[in-house]
Amino acid sequence: MRTHTEPAHLTAPPQPHAARPSPDEPVDLDDLTAVKRAIALHQAGRAVFAIPFNSPGPGTLTWLDPSRR
Repeated sequence: MRTHTEPAHLTAPPQPHAARPSPDEPVDLDDLTAVKRAIALHQAGRAVFAIPFNSPGPGTLTWLDPSRR
């Protein structure tokens, strides 16, 4: 059994959850500007815009790369 680690296989420790940008953002479906922005980001391939069907609540904008928000 090996007792040492090889530096080539070390990875950066994961960031605490609070330090990571959230991949999801609520979208108020009653706000036309927010909906247009979400659609534009979806069409540009930067996020996925989801609308809840048959349930109340906001839409969701999920960032494909949260660090580029």
